[in-house]
Amino acid sequence: ASAYWHEGLALCQELDLPNEKAWALDCLGIAAWCQGDSEAAERHIQAALSIYTALSRQSSIGMCKAELALVLASVGRVEQAISLAQEAVAITRAVNSQMMLTLSLNYLGVVLTAIGDLAAARCALVEAIQRAWEHHYLYNLMNAFYYVAELLVAENRSLDSPSAL
Repeated sequence: ASAYWHEGLALCQELDLPNEKAWALDCLGIAAWCQGDSEAAERHIQAALSIYTALSRQSSIGMCKAELALVLASVGRVEQAISLAQEAVAITRAVNSQMMLTLSLNYLGVVLTAIGDLAAARCALVEAIQRAWEHHYLYNLMNAFYYVAELLVAENRSLDSPSAL
């Protein structure tokens, strides 16, 4: 996948297609993150975010901020991750981009679960499920169910801990 996205990025640069270049950079970032290279992921997604910001593509800005939140949370930069995830939700809510709002709520739920704010994570994920169901965003709905499963595991662990007694 990365090889194809690099090829696509080169074509976008050659043809001067900034929106498509941003998309290629974003996808390279996600591919890098999936391969465990959080530094490259952050670098590529930040580059995409810069282009989308210059183009005033608000829903794409929200998407990139949500993705960056996942990347940063995965390397322990939770304060930044929470801030970015909350910004992503606010941006996508403000522009009424339901698909990106659903994605942003999902990722906010993931970040909140990771830091142990389970009640807030549940609220974000329930809203993500409701919106995904209402708008038939099946991919985001399936992701939300997966993230709820992670939340349920975290809730179960918190009940088993001595501090919960």
